[in-house]
Amino acid sequence: MAYADIAIFHKKYGGKFQTWEVPTLGTSFILFNLDRGPFTDKRLRLAAAYAIDRETIRQAVFCGRGASATGFYAPASPWYMEGVTPGPAYDPEHARFLLWQARAVGTAVGLLALTSFPYLQHTAEVVQAMWSEVGLKVILDLCDERLLNSKRRARDFHADSTSSSYRSDPDGWFSRMILSSAPSTRTTSGLQHAYADTLVATARRTADRQQRLTLYTTQARA
Repeated sequence: MAYADIAIFHKKYGGKFQTWEVPTLGTSFILFNLDRGPFTDKRLRLAAAYAIDRETIRQAVFCGRGASATGFYAPASPWYMEGVTPGPAYDPEHARFLLWQARAVGTAVGLLALTSFPYLQHTAEVVQAMWSEVGLKVILDLCDERLLNSKRRARDFHADSTSSSYRSDPDGWFSRMILSSAPSTRTTSGLQHAYADTLVATARRTADRQQRLTLYTTQARA
């Protein structure tokens, strides 16, 4: 059900249905196209990150549920990675400065969102407003799954409001979304990072859980 309907459901039907709180299902995030378009410039990626108020998104889109992510796994997960520094704190003035510094004020940005899950569309709409506020010209493209996958394969986007459900083992996510050689990485972010590849490959070969957590927590700087 929609996040906004949860409180109403409990009030109306709490005596008729049993409900369970599931503490962790997945993570929603904005993915950049790193091999084509304005976000190949790190300054623009940083500006976009500084422009996003994650708490506002949590309240407006998720009705105050969940938590702002610091890594892929939430604190309720056994694979939660302590010590990961979250993304840049909300600072729209610094975002404006970075765009000015990069001579990128007014840059057109194509933002994709899948229509099948309303929270992805709503997140994209809030991000569109935040990015527009600091000086980007954001074109929101709402797509069904067929069109979205086609645009990804054609690299015809700059950013994507997306999400991923949790895997029982972190390799199921890191090897699909971070590893440079993964087909899904090539059609989403296009990330190419040799050190990150080494970390993912080493963690895959490591049996000790704590060592794997340490490897996944290590931050490979762009």
